[in-house]
Amino acid sequence: MKILVIQQKMIGDVLTSTIICEALKEKYPNATIDYLVNSSTLPVIKEHPNLGNVIHFLPEYRESRKAFYSFLKQIKNEQYDMVIDAYGKLESNIITYFSKAKEKISFKKWYTQFLYTKTIDRELDALTNASTAIENRLRLVFDEEEIVKRIKQPKIYLTKEEKENAKKYLESNGISNESPLIMISVLGSEKEKTLPFEKMAMVIDEVARGTKASILYNYIPSQEADAKKIYDLTNSQTQQQTYFNVFGKSLREFIALLSQCDALIGNEGGAVNMAKALDKPTFTIFSPWIVKKDWNMFEDGKKHMSVHLADHIPYVYTTQDRKELRSLSLKFYTYFEPRFFMPDLQDFLGKNFKFAPPKNELVIDTKSKNKQKITAIIPTFNEAHNIKEVLESVTFADEIMVVDSYSTDTTVEIAKQYTDFILQREFDYPASQKNWAIPQATHEWILLVDADERVTPELKTEIIKVLEEEPGKDNITGYWIKRRNHFMGKRVRFSGWQNDKVIRLFMRDHCRYEDKQVHEEIETDGRLVFLKNRFYHNTYTTLDAHMKKLNRYATWQANDYDKKTGLLTPYHFILKPMWSFFKHYILQQGFRDGVVGFVIAYIQSYSVMMRYIKLWMLRHHKKTEQ
Repeated sequence: MKILVIQQKMIGDVLTSTIICEALKEKYPNATIDYLVNSSTLPVIKEHPNLGNVIHFLPEYRESRKAFYSFLKQIKNEQYDMVIDAYGKLESNIITYFSKAKEKISFKKWYTQFLYTKTIDRELDALTNASTAIENRLRLVFDEEEIVKRIKQPKIYLTKEEKENAKKYLESNGISNESPLIMISVLGSEKEKTLPFEKMAMVIDEVARGTKASILYNYIPSQEADAKKIYDLTNSQTQQQTYFNVFGKSLREFIALLSQCDALIGNEGGAVNMAKALDKPTFTIFSPWIVKKDWNMFEDGKKHMSVHLADHIPYVYTTQDRKELRSLSLKFYTYFEPRFFMPDLQDFLGKNFKFAPPKNELVIDTKSKNKQKITAIIPTFNEAHNIKEVLESVTFADEIMVVDSYSTDTTVEIAKQYTDFILQREFDYPASQKNWAIPQATHEWILLVDADERVTPELKTEIIKVLEEEPGKDNITGYWIKRRNHFMGKRVRFSGWQNDKVIRLFMRDHCRYEDKQVHEEIETDGRLVFLKNRFYHNTYTTLDAHMKKLNRYATWQANDYDKKTGLLTPYHFILKPMWSFFKHYILQQGFRDGVVGFVIAYIQSYSVMMRYIKLWMLRHHKKTEQ
């Protein structure tokens, strides 16, 4: 049996896909297995004992149709029985077709699946810590029930001579094995995969300070200028520990040097995959646009750890489209503050080296001397699933006050990690709770944030700027803030929610909530203006949660309506709910939000009917008591 495996991507993919060849060898011990890869990636699979013939895909095959056609004829003449196309792009589609193999296997794509005899769905969630990158590749060979027990870790093989030469090269540059040797992957393969230079410099300073290790930089000659910029941003002590000019002149030499290191730390990419294949500890900083679960292979919280922006402020991810995320990557990097991942880095260093405990916690100073001080107020009740993220989003505030209604989950315990200012009061209705809390704030300016809201980085920047520029001038006592709403995990762009706004930044002594049990708003003796940026609002993650809140609000609204609504008629029970549905679904274009828009319109209609039913029940109860 003769099998061809195709993988024409970059180093990390070529290395990871070697497990397909190993899996095939295990399943078909007597088969000949050829591996087709780009010629530039050959160093990572050199000396691999389980690969048969390695077929080089040369650059000229992309540059010349004649050369490519000649290559296709060579593939056809090999008479393969099976082709596994792990690449799945036009080139490999054509190669697979020309092979004339009886079995042709690849990942499922609707526009190419007709070319293959079998296509495999990529699973989005991993079964093990091997990651979907490993597991999905094994699905090209094994049935689903076998995946877990067939997990393999990619490996790189070096000769004894290569290792000895790397050791001698290090010694000739004054690097001994008396102290740890750490490789820093300072640059990604592109800007969109590279942590900003000043932040990477802070990472390197922390590694050097805590471990007293010798530091090597991973870069190629064309990246030397950028690598030098990062080096210049590190402190003088770190520079003394850094051997900037010691690096591999070729990919194979780099791999040999990496084999002599005690760990690799830095941007996610091929270097991380190579370090893992050499069984070296890794700390990976993922680009904001890369899906972490696809590539955090064999992460165990000790030997292999990784960090991602989505772990800390997931609410900035309003789209899952990979192209759009990539275009936003540089913007997202500005949000990825070192204080997010430094504790994880210190944890990694502590578990793998004799790491010196940090003397000073790393903080980002957002409290300008010229800024008016602000208190963030967060009302809570059983918000353990929300409280960490909302607190993270208001850490720029001078004071954080959590007003808890005697939560029975871990809300208060989590909140204590961020603030000591935790008040508890039995909940009656929202306006009452907020009005009780406001006078207890230390500072004149209040930012009130519900637990299901997040202050986005752009909104944070705007608030800080407002507080620096003489807030309160022109009799301004508060600011409207619009909200970007999500309902059951979906962005709502229409349905009447597109203009949703709330007054949440205001002056303590000039503003109070009107005494209504529901839909309360700020009353003030001054002017209100709009901020440009929006809250992220992840309202009602489940339909059950929405229905429970709807029932509670209907009761409160009935109490409010009892004071102003006259005789109840069929108009209230039939026509008003029907009008509510028509308004949200048609006039406010809820139909453009798809199924979610229909659900919102239906629920709004139902809520109108429920408030009048509750009002009828309230009045009926009063009559029976008289």
